[in-house]
Amino acid sequence: MIRRYGVVHKKAGIGGADIARPAEFLVDRNGIVRWRNLTENFRVRLRPEQILAAARALP
Repeated sequence: MIRRYGVVHKKAGIGGADIARPAEFLVDRNGIVRWRNLTENFRVRLRPEQILAAARALP
């Protein structure tokens, strides 16, 4: 799934394993990604109200 959603952080895991980058997604009922937020820093996450605002802004 990390490859399918484009969130691979190559060789960043233990022993050089690929791991997922931090990300948030809003997916509609048909499974279509309508919004995403990606970051390089695992400490950076959006606050719930920011994600809710993004959801409300979707058509």
